[in-house]
Amino acid sequence: MQVRLEVAKGPHKGRSFTFDGHDNFIVGRAECAHFRLSKKDPYFSRVHFMVEVNPPQCRLVDMGSTNGTLVRTWDGFSWGRRCILGNRKELRADG
Repeated sequence: MQVRLEVAKGPHKGRSFTFDGHDNFIVGRAECAHFRLSKKDPYFSRVHFMVEVNPPQCRLVDMGSTNGTLVRTWDGFSWGRRCILGNRKELRADG
């Protein structure tokens, strides 16, 4: 089973990442980020969040970012440092 992460909005809209097995995926402005954003981006921290992929599930861990990471679910929103991502959840990390 594959897990696919896709950018839904912004200048990277449409970019996607596919995982076949267990992996860690870091999003932020740092050189070590797998999905690296502009160093001038005012909303993202250097190491903003990590997605631990372990098909069929994913776990999101906010890495102590300044603006936090919002997860939109079908029944509302969840702010927090950790959450399990089910099928078709939307991450919002733009403060």
